[in-house]
Amino acid sequence: MEKIEYRDKINELRLKKCCLGLFINNNDLNTLKKLYNYVKVLESNQDVNSSLKELTLRRYVYEGEDLFSDKYLIPNNPKFFLYRDINDVDFHLAASILDYIVNEARRIMFYGAIISDSSIELSEISTMNKCFQASMDVRFICDKLGIKSKIYKILPGFSGRDNIFNRNCIHYIVLIELMGKEFLIDTTYSQFFLVKKNILDRLGIINIRSLQPGCFMTMEKERLKVAKKVLRDGWLELTDSNLKNYFDGFALSYRNGLYYENTRDFSYQTEYTADDYRRFIRGEDNQVNHEEKEFLGYQKVPLKNPYLVFTKR
Repeated sequence: MEKIEYRDKINELRLKKCCLGLFINNNDLNTLKKLYNYVKVLESNQDVNSSLKELTLRRYVYEGEDLFSDKYLIPNNPKFFLYRDINDVDFHLAASILDYIVNEARRIMFYGAIISDSSIELSEISTMNKCFQASMDVRFICDKLGIKSKIYKILPGFSGRDNIFNRNCIHYIVLIELMGKEFLIDTTYSQFFLVKKNILDRLGIINIRSLQPGCFMTMEKERLKVAKKVLRDGWLELTDSNLKNYFDGFALSYRNGLYYENTRDFSYQTEYTADDYRRFIRGEDNQVNHEEKEFLGYQKVPLKNPYLVFTKR
């Protein structure tokens, strides 16, 4: 590879960034792909100050993404009624009770936006960084109904000790027991399905969260089925299959580009079982115990091959 003059390339990148706006109306994701790949090539240049380079390039990635609209990988159409009477709930049916709990939690989350703008679409209301409060609301509703519930914190790598994302990227969910079965409630799941945060070419960039779970949930038929269920209904029965598919999305999203460059595993699968994930969320084990820590969380060093293709195979 020819030697890259960093300052010249950064100036060129700045001009390219200004031109990104020309592609926004067409939602040309190839523009973002080119930006990601261009950044990885610049990161691989060893002739510049790594700290300055990393901060500058990471800023351009975020600024470039901000120019794109918040479109979703899966249509974001949550089931919701602004007013729902508890007398309409059939307390002999778990689905009816769960629909009521989720609807009440969504009403709390959506109400302010809807009241301030009655024409707003639910798909336009962001659920980003609302998972903790939403989980607290779910637990409060369950308490009122006399239903046993517990909030669980999904930590990156399922480990609170290793801090692979520097205490960022934590997600909260609620597990409840109802009629002898276990269910998961997640009313903010849509935050992981923004198109611009789920492009495979994002893998390999230093010190950003490579991908969100949405990318991996749409790769497999059974995962996609689970994702659509949670996005629409906000709840999921925790069969072994459903539990594995739901948590696989998170486990895969914690891997950075180094994992794929070194293992050459582009299947986007995990060997973790439902029982593994149960131990993970209880804090009895974690992903970092089973994989190389440097392959998880923020990627600290550039790819050896910045042109590596991450296509599933």
